[in-house]
Amino acid sequence: MRGNRFGKKIHINPVYKKELKQSARMPRTAIILLVYNSLMLLFGLFAFYVTFEGGGRYASGVDYSDILSIYAIMTGIEFTLILLITPMLTAGTIAGEREKQTLDILLTTKLSTFQLISGKLASSLSLILLLMISSLPILAIVFSVGGVTLSDLMQFMLLLFVTSIYIGSIGIFFSVLCRKTTAATVCSYMALFVLLFGTIAAAGAVGIVKSLNSEVYYGILSLYTYYSVKIGPFAFILLINPLLTFAAMLYDQVGEAAMVMGCLEQAGKAGTFIVRHWFPVSMLLQAGIAAGLLAASQALLKSGGKKERIVVRGKRIRNTEKKARQ
Repeated sequence: MRGNRFGKKIHINPVYKKELKQSARMPRTAIILLVYNSLMLLFGLFAFYVTFEGGGRYASGVDYSDILSIYAIMTGIEFTLILLITPMLTAGTIAGEREKQTLDILLTTKLSTFQLISGKLASSLSLILLLMISSLPILAIVFSVGGVTLSDLMQFMLLLFVTSIYIGSIGIFFSVLCRKTTAATVCSYMALFVLLFGTIAAAGAVGIVKSLNSEVYYGILSLYTYYSVKIGPFAFILLINPLLTFAAMLYDQVGEAAMVMGCLEQAGKAGTFIVRHWFPVSMLLQAGIAAGLLAASQALLKSGGKKERIVVRGKRIRNTEKKARQ
């Protein structure tokens, strides 16, 4: 708690303040920043080389319509890195405290479970936000050749922020649910895998089953099945898939990922409005799921905290009795 120039006191979450200080001093933060931006720069330079020099010295010129592909590649790389980093940062937040035997101490303080969970999540999001800001100069290379507006970049930053909260809430949930950091991390990545690819596989399986009873059928492994068969309302399970939300953003901005969005157009038979506004609808739904997971984590931690308090009180009573006997 500190005062500002107006004399009002600003309350800072003590868990967030402590975690932020620790992460700033840890060499892991600098290593993550270095690796993250190095990969971004490497793929960005490679995309520029392929675009401008890929044709060799006998190339007749540069097709500037391909420059938008650079933006698609760079944002795709950054989005993938955020997906992979977020579970690693959040899965060990509560489970790590339990392994260090400090969770019971935190639960016996005046801190509420909401302060504990929100502080842990905010500290992880601070590092992700730092990664996003540090990558802006690399993404700004695309502005040197045009084709991408500032609003497109802000929309992508919004996507990264909401997705990090969404995936981070999954990591927090398994961190509360599992007693070990390793188990929480494995469960978080498994849930992420099911979320990204399991939903697509489920929608594809429904399309294949329906194609077996339809007149139009191009083979089980054919992508045309998506285009020719009305998957129906079940396709809206894809709204919780952040990968397709990213594809919808690219489709709106640069026209990329048309094949993926073609699958969603079939779902539009059940709701044209949702397909036309896939990005904001999916953002709101994923934010709602994240809020639900954080509320569930708080409830689990609160119920488990009662047991932790009973154990701590029992230990204190036994220690007091031992000292009295001595």
